[in-house]
Amino acid sequence: MLSGLRPPYPRRFSAHDCDRHTHRRSTLIALLPLLLAAATPPAAASDPGFSSDDIVVTAPGKPFRVADGKLRAAQAAFAENRPGFAPQARLLWRLRPIGAKDMSTFRLTLMGPRGATIPVPLDADHRFELPAIPAGRWTLVGSSGGVRLGADILSPGTAEADRRLGDLRLECRVIVAVVDINFLLRGMFNAAGGCASSRFQMFHPASHPIGEAFALSGPRRLPLAISPKRRAYEMPLANKTLDNDTRVKLTFAD
Repeated sequence: MLSGLRPPYPRRFSAHDCDRHTHRRSTLIALLPLLLAAATPPAAASDPGFSSDDIVVTAPGKPFRVADGKLRAAQAAFAENRPGFAPQARLLWRLRPIGAKDMSTFRLTLMGPRGATIPVPLDADHRFELPAIPAGRWTLVGSSGGVRLGADILSPGTAEADRRLGDLRLECRVIVAVVDINFLLRGMFNAAGGCASSRFQMFHPASHPIGEAFALSGPRRLPLAISPKRRAYEMPLANKTLDNDTRVKLTFAD
């Protein structure tokens, strides 16, 4: 549970909340209650698969469009913080379908000035890596709606059950840079310590029920809290005794 929060925060945020916002293959940065409340898109309100790390959610039947400002902000935050947290990491974007949407024919294109286009290929897991966006106004356009866009930051040799703590710290900063929220709420989050704050817990979801979660730093093994439904684990982002090369490991219950 988030500790040390006082009004005007509307309520505390707990691991129960994290369970409600967990989705398979999701990477969650559970921010402040105000960030979550302000950033939740209306299209996701009734969708049990919505996760608070979803940067863009497009309802079925609506066009998928992402303005270059959001994409540039993510790339800038990644470039600024990468040297200190995850020098070898890549910023990958991932698409997740809403419901039973067929993703086999989904296509992405960067559309720019005077009809310029740049195709954006997807891998088998519906992830992609954006190039540096050229000058001018560009928009990332999908061939249909009914999808969610999020970010994954992974260093070589890592996976869902074996993450670098530095990757998770960097991922938090990238998501904070692009989440839709007014400057006052963003200022409140930063004033509370942001991603480095020890005043509250932050959780990350898992694709399967978690059997055990722990941080491993040399001979030190630190158990991590698991949400009641065992679908999310605590991230020790603010623990200064753990360096960025600390591994955050999971075992799955199934």
